[in-house]
Formats: sequence, C-alpha cells, structure tokens
Amino acid sequence: MKKFISQTFVFLLLSISISAQIEEQKPVLLVEFERINLELTFAYLDYLAIELTEKSDAKALIRIYDGNESCFLCGYRQGSLINAILKNTRKISSEKYSIEYCTQIKEKEPRVQLFLMPPAAELPSCETTLRIPKQSARFDKIYFFHEDNKLTPLENTEIDVVGSAHGEYSLSALNAVKDILGKSPGSKIYIIVYLGTNPENEFEEKVEKTSRKLDKKSLAKKMLLNAKTEFIKNGINPAQIETINGGYVDDKRRLEFWFVPKGGEIPKPKPDYFPKRLKPQVNKL
Repeated sequence: MKKFISQTFVFLLLSISISAQIEEQKPVLLVEFERINLELTFAYLDYLAIELTEKSDAKALIRIYDGNESCFLCGYRQGSLINAILKNTRKISSEKYSIEYCTQIKEKEPRVQLFLMPPAAELPSCETTLRIPKQSARFDKIYFFHEDNKLTPLENTEIDVVGSAHGEYSLSALNAVKDILGKSPGSKIYIIVYLGTNPENEFEEKVEKTSRKLDKKSLAKKMLLNAKTEFIKNGINPAQIETINGGYVDDKRRLEFWFVPKGGEIPKPKPDYFPKRLKPQVNKL
C-alpha cells in the first residue's frame, strides 16, 4: 500500500513538468520499469491512460526491451499483457498507442518505457533485430483451470488485477517465433504437456496434499492437438512442430512452448508427481 501511495505522489510531481514538454513537442518518458507485479503494471498503465485522456492530441509509444536467452521473449509476453490491459480492460483505442519491441545489449531483464508523444514528436529508432537463441529456450507457459482447455491469445483477453489464469498465450511471442523459424531452417517448436493432479489444498502451506483428482491420461493427446492446431492456424509450418507428453505435475495442467534451434537439445520433461501404480490383484482360491 505504501509503495502505491509513494508511486502516486511521484506521478503527481511528474505531471507538473509534462505539460511544458508537450508544448515543446518533445517525447515525454512517463515511466520506465523492469519486470514488476501486476498491480503496479496496472498503476503505470492507468497513469498513461489518464495522460492520454487529458492530452487528446497526444499518443503513447511503448518500448519493450527484451531479455536474454534465459528470459527468451519475456518482453513479448509483457507486451501482450500491456496490450490486453489497455485495449480490453481500460478500453483505450489501439489508435492511441503503439508497441515497439527493441533488442537490448547489456541488460538481462526485460525493460519497459512508456512515452507520451505529442503530434510532432519523434524518437530515434531502436534496434529491432531479434536474436536467434543458440540453445533451446522456453518462450511461453500456459496454465489451465477449466475443463475446456481452450487456447486464447492473451491480446484478446480482458485482464484484471488478479491476472490471466486459463489458457492465455502470447500471440506476439508466437509471431516472433514464427519469424525466427522462417529465418532458421531446421529449427522447431516443441510443445510439452503436463497433466495436473489438482490438489485441493494447493494454496495452503505445510498441508499434505492428499485429496487429488488426477487428469485422465487421454487428456494429454487432446491438449497437444489443440495447441498444434492453434499454431498451424497462426501460420506455423506443421513440419516444425513436435509434441511431448511430460507426465504429471503437482499442480494444475499446463503447456510449455519451446524454441529449439537446429541441432539444439530437445527439452526434457520434468514431471514432479508420480501416481502410485495399482498393486496387482491376487485371486484367492
């Protein structure tokens, strides 16, 4: 709560100098941040929305600098989230803002800049060449909390402060991977499915999770087919898609999407729950 109040105070101080910069037709950097929690992301975007409303002739430019290979395409998922909040939750017209994905050299974590752009304002262009990972890298993780197991682009979802929860993937990240696949013959996408154990006490600490409803094994095939169909629908070459059944996890069911360069190591599933095998029945004579 204290962080939110202090952030609001900073916003008020910044607004004093913004009007002067707008009159000079200069870009205004409203805020810059790395990966943060969803509540503060909403606060920053609400601040941007207020400025766009008060200065009707201005637009917003959102620059997202991606992370390194250990956070491959994290910035693209962040962009999908920002787009969903502005367009679907806060009802800001897509004509009022644009998102640019930039390549950073030194920093490891994704970085976001929110600019307010007067009509005649310009910014120097940023480097936009997407680096092809030299090693296998996961670029999205999707959880499922309902039985339909439907995949939906995050950009088409209305987000609240609790966050997205069911089947939302980053279409921006998938489109970036599609571009890489086209430039990197022999590379592939691997889809790993993990079935859930659906423990009832999943949010309670130090409580043995004994009450479970295991997902049916047949569900894995359906989820992989759904994901592959979604990829093909979005222009991914079927020959560049592979699927893996990863077993059970001590959690809800999920899908992981991996980019594997030519000659790269195939991702190894990491199940962490192993259902006990039924003991063989002995017929007594």
